Amino acid sequence: MAARDTWWILWLLAPAIAPCPAPGADWPQFGGPNRDLKVTGTGLFDGREIELEVLWRRPLGPGYSAIAITGDIAVTSYSDGTSDVLVALRASDGTEIWRRVIGPTYRGHSGSDDGPLGTPTIHGGSVFAVGRRGELLAVRLADGEQLWSLKLDRDFDAPAPRYGFSTSPFVTEGVLIVQAGGAAGKSVAGLDPASGELLWSRGDEPVDHQSPLPASFAGADQVLAVGRREMTGIQPRTGEVLWRHRYREELEAWAQPVVIGGEGVFMSYYDVDGAFFRVAAGEKGFEIEPAWRSELLKRSHVVPIHDGGCLYGFRGSLLFCVDPATGKEVWGSRQPGNGGTILVDGHLVNLAPRGQLVITEVSRRGTAEKARVQVFGRGGLTPPSVAGKRFFVRNLQEAACVVLRDGSL
Repeated sequence: MAARDTWWILWLLAPAIAPCPAPGADWPQFGGPNRDLKVTGTGLFDGREIELEVLWRRPLGPGYSAIAITGDIAVTSYSDGTSDVLVALRASDGTEIWRRVIGPTYRGHSGSDDGPLGTPTIHGGSVFAVGRRGELLAVRLADGEQLWSLKLDRDFDAPAPRYGFSTSPFVTEGVLIVQAGGAAGKSVAGLDPASGELLWSRGDEPVDHQSPLPASFAGADQVLAVGRREMTGIQPRTGEVLWRHRYREELEAWAQPVVIGGEGVFMSYYDVDGAFFRVAAGEKGFEIEPAWRSELLKRSHVVPIHDGGCLYGFRGSLLFCVDPATGKEVWGSRQPGNGGTILVDGHLVNLAPRGQLVITEVSRRGTAEKARVQVFGRGGLTPPSVAGKRFFVRNLQEAACVVLRDGSL
């Protein structure tokens, strides 16, 4: 299998430490509180020398699911060799609280690995997760008891993507949003989180390895859904389609969208240059306009992150800051290396290829490495999660918690 076919699987996703420190106490879904792979206002790095320590480390089977956290519970999914499972761990020490079988293990093929791809979402005392065969489960956070279940292929006429289903659902305005990729008006669905009842469904777009995102354009809160042939803005409570934009060519299976503030959407591809689409209000509704392309952010499936005056992302193993207004290079750097990445208060937190967790301060002025610690023997593509002063990371064999020590604990 080509290297690119392995990289896309990313979206598919301390002593006396307090069990629920604030601010930034929860990371309840893929990409964090706002699904944009960043969190601000935590004060974690304000005027402190950064020191990292591995708090706990435990075996975990294969899978690319990221770790969702609320309070002292961390939830992820993996293969135990027989089954794909959803598991809750105690965030403070890594011990297992409960385990729920999703289905038989989805075996890797064409060079891909075993195990789940999507990341569970924690909301309102429940956990929502999609298995690689299209199982959509809702379980109770406290004990893993199943509340309801659906099947994306059966209930939404959704064809399985080449490497299995990988979408990560989320809840907004009281509606569970699932990008099934089904036909006959069932591409994107809004469900009742309590019962799984269908509230609305829209579109006919097949979906590969994308997940829906919250967005706000021209003052209108909406769900951004990227399909194989078009992207769509949808009102989450009613399912009203606010706008559609059809691409000139069919989307790459591993393409990933990034919302750039209220300005538009950057599409990150592998083989072709990344593209920014401006989304604005016009006389007849929303107008979508291709604005610029950049060759700097491609050949990597680490999803770019927008923060202030930079769009941070990789071309291969090189990190770039790209001006979001023009697509032009601001700077490039060989550090910290391509791997699962989030941004916390102007610092990239990155699981580097050799298994080190690296913290790098970034801005339009450049980069400055602040700390690193050896966590695993090898890196991984799954982005880290952060809750309080703890960073949660995993690769295809293990999970770990790394604590930020600054003398105040």
